[in-house]
Amino acid sequence: MLQRSGWYAAATVLALASAAPATADEASEEACNLGRAAVLDATLADADFLIAQADRKLTEDRKDRQELAYRYLTLVFLMDPESPRSAEAFARAARLYRTLYMNYRVWQPRSIYASSERLFMFQWLRSFYEEGHFPQEQADQLFKGLPLSFAESYVPFAELRPLLSDWSMEFLEDNGLVEVVKATPVARTAQNP
Repeated sequence: MLQRSGWYAAATVLALASAAPATADEASEEACNLGRAAVLDATLADADFLIAQADRKLTEDRKDRQELAYRYLTLVFLMDPESPRSAEAFARAARLYRTLYMNYRVWQPRSIYASSERLFMFQWLRSFYEEGHFPQEQADQLFKGLPLSFAESYVPFAELRPLLSDWSMEFLEDNGLVEVVKATPVARTAQNP
């Protein structure tokens, strides 16, 4: 199932709502463009292809290879959050994200990796929650080895979301870095449902 973010859907609607082609050549070109878009959609929806691209990027001798590999892995979640390959991609993306976060937080604290990208990773982690089940493996993959302040920034995010707020999070650290992630179910009372 192919799912898009809001901006992509809006751009697609605007493109399709544009004026009809005036000539047969323009109609043929438009059909080719739609065909290319369909191939691109099918390619980007293929989790195996995206994971293979991430592996290929990591072997290249480029300065931005980790960023590119991370982006390919995030596409697995963006294109199909329900995909069984999402868990595999998450594990690898979390490892890359931890590296990127630690590198950028010192040298470029305003970069996306040190600021807003954490919300994307929190949202991806959220996709693994189920009623009565805490995704311990994925939480460990994301939080272990990151600064305690990063992990603690997850708590306000979780408190506002129904499945996430069912769990109380505790992070144990060693020298400022998360070593243990503990989650316990929150007891609900009749006064505090």
